[in-house]
Amino acid sequence: MNEEAMDKDQFAAWRVTALAVLLIVGSGCGSTLHRLGMARPMLGDRDGEEYIRNSGRDADEARWSRIAHSPLRLAIAPDSKQIYVLNTVSSQGTVMRIDLESHRLLGTVVVGNTPNAIAFTKDGRKAYVVNHLSDSISVMDLASQAVIKTIPVGSNPIRMALTPTEDYLYVSDHGGTDLSVIDTRAERVVDRIDVGKRPCGIAISADGRYAYVVNHGYKDMAVVDTASRTVIKKIEVGIAPMDVKLTPDGRYALVANDVSGSVSVVDLQTLQVVKTIPSGEGPMDIVISPDGLRAFVLNREDRSLTVIDIANLSVADTLNINGIPRSLTLTSDGRHLYIAHEGPKGLTVIETSPLRVTDQWELPS
Repeated sequence: MNEEAMDKDQFAAWRVTALAVLLIVGSGCGSTLHRLGMARPMLGDRDGEEYIRNSGRDADEARWSRIAHSPLRLAIAPDSKQIYVLNTVSSQGTVMRIDLESHRLLGTVVVGNTPNAIAFTKDGRKAYVVNHLSDSISVMDLASQAVIKTIPVGSNPIRMALTPTEDYLYVSDHGGTDLSVIDTRAERVVDRIDVGKRPCGIAISADGRYAYVVNHGYKDMAVVDTASRTVIKKIEVGIAPMDVKLTPDGRYALVANDVSGSVSVVDLQTLQVVKTIPSGEGPMDIVISPDGLRAFVLNREDRSLTVIDIANLSVADTLNINGIPRSLTLTSDGRHLYIAHEGPKGLTVIETSPLRVTDQWELPS
């Protein structure tokens, strides 16, 4: 529903209620309104500014318990034969390892509370898991399938990115304004960088010189010089950006703007927004095909997938998704997408060409 579909009094009442909810419980790295069962019209500039002013520290465990027992994030293993699914049950975070062909559960590793991201080393020996409510990173040994180290970070970590050399891990502390910089050899935080309000998605350039961080509590993307560990520029994008991905040729950064319902295209040479592409409502996650031709944008609010033609910077296709989506991942050959969502069948499998749902799984127990 949008503003045109309501009369002025109805929309004003909705806006007051919505902003009151945001003020009380905070925005989180995702939609508070959807979790509370409220439909959300797209916000105009004035309402977006009010959203920004009212976005506070991340909510506590009580609110995250609303999505317990649902997969939060997922990632394809380096061998492309397994999928790792991050989950929370009774305040205990787990990483489930599932065989992609048989759908059989191969093992479960206990990590911190509310795991929200996972990253693998190139050699497939380690994985790093962000524990949102434990304010920590779990270091997993993939051979033994065990946590070998827990690294304290800042408030409510939400996303992370390894540098190309894998010497450093950058973690966005969503409950504050910092990036935590972890020395992966020493396995400890060695620096903190103030990037902006409620940092969320992170991407690092192929040469490792720059980190791009979107600030979900505002409407900008910070550009960090990794040598000096300073912010050298902030680029205005849409309201409440959640994710950022770089095209393989290093030409563009694509930014998913949660509240604006759009994708900002940033030219990485000029550091200017060159196009704003409408997506579905509540874009939260982006993956880019290995050939760099398409981007897939997961939209939580209207439960859809938007496909962007990168050459033309335009929407090429859309697909409806069953259940409230949480995250998506793409196979290394670019042929299949896996989407984690709420509901009894917690994983949806999508063929990318032609775009269609091919399977839905129940998570093994």
